[in-house]
Amino acid sequence: MLKRKIKLTAMILALGLLMPTWAFAQGGPVPPAMFDITGFIQDATKADVGTIPAPSARLQGGTITVNGIKMIVPNNTIVQLPATAMTWADLFARTKSASVGYDPPRPNHPVGRTGLALNDSRTFSFPSFEVRVVGNVNGTDPVTGEPRYIVGLIVPLAQQGLNIGSGIINYIDYTTGRFRVGGAIGNPNSVALVEINDPQGRFGRAKSPDPRFTCDSGNPTICTTTAYPVGIPRFDPAVQVDPDIPITNRPLNGAAGLPIDPFIALGEPLRTFQMPPPGTGPTDQSKWAPLMVGDWVDYTGNLMKLDPRGPNTPDNMFISAHTVIANLGIYTAPGTLPSYINTSVLIGTAGTPVTAGTPATLIPEEISRRITVEGFCTDSTRVVNFYAIDVNPTSGAETLRLLGQALPEAGPARPRGRYRFIVGKGAFTPVTREYVAIQTNGGPTPVENPAGLEPIMAGQYRLPCWDYIFTEGTVFGNPILPCNFQDISFLAQGSGPLNGPGAGGPIIGRLDPWPGP
Repeated sequence: MLKRKIKLTAMILALGLLMPTWAFAQGGPVPPAMFDITGFIQDATKADVGTIPAPSARLQGGTITVNGIKMIVPNNTIVQLPATAMTWADLFARTKSASVGYDPPRPNHPVGRTGLALNDSRTFSFPSFEVRVVGNVNGTDPVTGEPRYIVGLIVPLAQQGLNIGSGIINYIDYTTGRFRVGGAIGNPNSVALVEINDPQGRFGRAKSPDPRFTCDSGNPTICTTTAYPVGIPRFDPAVQVDPDIPITNRPLNGAAGLPIDPFIALGEPLRTFQMPPPGTGPTDQSKWAPLMVGDWVDYTGNLMKLDPRGPNTPDNMFISAHTVIANLGIYTAPGTLPSYINTSVLIGTAGTPVTAGTPATLIPEEISRRITVEGFCTDSTRVVNFYAIDVNPTSGAETLRLLGQALPEAGPARPRGRYRFIVGKGAFTPVTREYVAIQTNGGPTPVENPAGLEPIMAGQYRLPCWDYIFTEGTVFGNPILPCNFQDISFLAQGSGPLNGPGAGGPIIGRLDPWPGP
């Protein structure tokens, strides 16, 4: 959803979030230097690389090569993908990448590989998967004497981290769940072809060429700008109503009880409206709104081939989208349930000041001590509370730690439903992997749609952090500062059972080898 915005926001706000600090501590030799590398995955391997055996094959690390640098991926590494997360070893599991909803099934990647690296055997997709890798150059290899690049974070792994397309939906094929964007209205063969990567069938037909790059079925990444979930009906609405994505959730311009939109013709589907209270109108807040021809969408995903072994021609390509944001202002009735919310976040890591050399000497530095939060919700009358999710490293039990709150804006001078605030003081550390925004007065609310899937928790948005702002030196030519991974709890202490609290399984421990000093 708004996850791609975090990285963009980081580029814009990072300098503004940094606060000068001159710190004093006991010194020593020059600390490990941080690295931050983004590029194509040239090679990826899986192995037990820890100083102690990995507790499970699923928690083994390995190596990754990007921009010519071979780096160690520690045991217990969790990789962030666009809308999900998994262990490094799980990237190599063919069961995780097997296609869903295709007959015959699409080809899978080779055994022992991820299918994402440039040197993998590739007959079914494009070799442009990129990754951002952050870590420290810590020590030397005892055999080769080469510096050891040890990874701390992989956030994110995507075909292209800033991939995005935009345009008007001009055609929808309800039999396949695919839609065209950017062409003449009604043309089934024009311009961009988009399919939602949805292996569970949360937002339409259950289809995925590679479930590792799924949409987020727990937090809608297929939604309106205001966070209301949308989807592609499984049937042509002119013939049959999809009960999970009913056409009645897109009332027409001129409908009784709703204001007339001067920007569209009478009889067209409204693109901004507030639903009447539940039970008083045709809309249903517990069901998704259908995407329709004429809607403007932004979409992000992987470029794939229709025929995996076919040519690299435009008519044999489609976008498998993990994120679709429709420019629609759909709001739920104030004070009613369910309501929906999304959020984005930029995290400063604070950290311990660094000295180096003999005698111990300060390294002048800037330390980020703020968290910036922004998002949208469908009910602007509810206060939004923002929490860090602390995880017990042994049991996996979660505790919410309140960081701040905000009242969404009501418009019209500012976007209705938007909320934003900065956490600039208080106990915002330790830094956690996930944060959650929750609307008060009713949320979170379980919404079972469609039936049979685990409910979405409306009224909350649980977000993995993509971008952390680490300490930076202020004097060019001084030693490069290390990333303070010791202040990121899930890296330094672990995050509990791999299968979740109470579910058993191996314990995700501290990164091994440890990338810090």
